Amino acid sequence: VAVAVLALAALAAAMSPAPMRMVPVRGPLPVPTPQQLQYGGGLSALIHFGMATFFHDGDPGCDAQNWNGCDPKGGCRSSQVSSFNPTNLSVASWIQSMQDLGATSAVLTAKHGCGFLNWETNTTLPDGSKYPYHVPPHLPVLEQFVTECRAANIGYGFYYSLTNNFFLNVAGHYVRPASTLLPGQAKVTQQQYEDLAIAQMTELWTQFGDLTEIWLDGGPGPIGPRVAALLNVTLARKAAAFNGGGGVSENAVRWCGTEGGNPQGYPEIWSTSCCGWCPDGSGPGCMPNATGAAWYPSGVDFTLQLGDHWFYTPGDGLHTLADLQQVYHKSVGANGHLELDFAIDRTGGIDPAHAALYKQFGDWIRACY
Repeated sequence: VAVAVLALAALAAAMSPAPMRMVPVRGPLPVPTPQQLQYGGGLSALIHFGMATFFHDGDPGCDAQNWNGCDPKGGCRSSQVSSFNPTNLSVASWIQSMQDLGATSAVLTAKHGCGFLNWETNTTLPDGSKYPYHVPPHLPVLEQFVTECRAANIGYGFYYSLTNNFFLNVAGHYVRPASTLLPGQAKVTQQQYEDLAIAQMTELWTQFGDLTEIWLDGGPGPIGPRVAALLNVTLARKAAAFNGGGGVSENAVRWCGTEGGNPQGYPEIWSTSCCGWCPDGSGPGCMPNATGAAWYPSGVDFTLQLGDHWFYTPGDGLHTLADLQQVYHKSVGANGHLELDFAIDRTGGIDPAHAALYKQFGDWIRACY
């Protein structure tokens, strides 16, 4: 009997798993801010609506051909405010699709690459005249967005790109030579452009209440220190900041490194990273005990339309439900946050085919999880 007991004990020991190897901690581990903690593992709407909607997808959607001429995909004279002409603006329909999807927050392109603003600004050009390239009084897009989000208890925020401003002849963060100016573009120096951008962000970050998220697509560029200083004294300090690394925001969110739905490093997407700005994409991040690790969650942006088109493109096909399910598992299911595009159509609402797919996707999430 004793021999049998010893034999069973030896067998049990042999079948037991090896003891877990503990990874040593090198100093204090990074922890998230409340905003980063709330952002992690969520689902939000990334709304693209602006002058590019009436011309073509791109950053910018305005170009030398359509600025004072016509675009092959529709629309003429993107230089004219009147070319932004939704026939039936319905922010309520955006909210309905967000609710159908299950999005808890939304970000609106307040200013994309054309330089067109979705709110009436009081900022001025160097000659003292008002910045003219914005929505007309009867189409207060941004204000309606804020009002409807508040009513639906959906968090909201704004996308403001510092990278391009076609109206001001800015590309890649810098003012282009005066010799390249087109009729209708405003002439500014680099300093004047940067001052104007700061003034416009000040309006966005002080006049529309608490923000859930801000987007600095392409990063803050050469005025990073000024953006950081502004952020820390405005309502944006309470928001998650996409591309807000490198000391711009303590609530920084890093880009996943691709818009194709396959985040770099999947399936190991860490909420910590060892790079400050991560200019070439976030990669998988790094283990929290690594030297230099900071809490820096990963945002996964993805389009509903095929072809990586963010602005509404008539006739574009859509991703399938199976595509969206896969992206959900590779983002939210792998410790990322999914930011799904809402490409508002030329009426100012949600295309019925888009609306149906948002609901189908949301129904699947609710049924599965």
